[in-house]
Amino acid sequence: MKYPVELTKYTADQCYSQYASEDFKVWEKSFNQQLQLLNTHSEYIEPTYISGFHKLGFTSDKIPTVEDLNYSLRELNWSIVFVDRHVPALPYMRFIARGIFPIARNIRSLQQFNNSPSPDLIHDIFGHLPMLFSDKYREFLLGVTAPVEELNLKHDSLLFIHLNRLFLWSIEFGLIGTPKDHKYFGAGILSSPTQLNNIRQGNIKIEPYSLEVAQHAINYDGIQDKLFAAEDFEQFNDILNKFLGGNAKLYQEYISSELLRTEKLVINHQNNKVMS
Repeated sequence: MKYPVELTKYTADQCYSQYASEDFKVWEKSFNQQLQLLNTHSEYIEPTYISGFHKLGFTSDKIPTVEDLNYSLRELNWSIVFVDRHVPALPYMRFIARGIFPIARNIRSLQQFNNSPSPDLIHDIFGHLPMLFSDKYREFLLGVTAPVEELNLKHDSLLFIHLNRLFLWSIEFGLIGTPKDHKYFGAGILSSPTQLNNIRQGNIKIEPYSLEVAQHAINYDGIQDKLFAAEDFEQFNDILNKFLGGNAKLYQEYISSELLRTEKLVINHQNNKVMS
């Protein structure tokens, strides 16, 4: 597991012995709830998520260790690294671009069981890791994070903010299919019963995934009121390639526009928020 030394400051020991009895109760409850979700809503969940969940080989009585997680991912040539609660968006994507998934070592409380206010182990493991067993998902995941390194992006650049939105509206809140007929695969949906139930009850507007999602800010403080669906991962990749292919002219024009001042206000707010 290799990454630049400047990323080391974001890593942490899991400190397994510090998990309290409540942490194990939350893990057990989360595991059983996820199994129930797969049984009762399987028709609405991306099939590769379901198969990936079972391939990870978790049990309800044991919070996975770093060794457990890396063993489960060994065939994919991916690994994990534990972090302390959250990692800012830029270094988070730099880890992923290297095939290393950051996992928060903290676990939500029972009081915040259905919707953790910050990234935690439940979200990262149940939300993200099962989809890694999809070749197309991994291809897109590497594709959407690689430009952070290749273009040497800065955390406050408009290009990074918009690239990060493409990432979040797919990896965190993505749907496969059409606005009327789709399956869930986003981590923020599959690790949050509240978010999922709002979709099932028709409380969230679904629109086609397009370049316009780069202009649509994430609600970090609550449930999303809008989500986006792509036909398949090929379409996610097509949108990404169009975004990157047109960024030079597009962002020169954008930076010189009157929108810049307003957009920077949004960026300054979002840099204080984290989605994992």
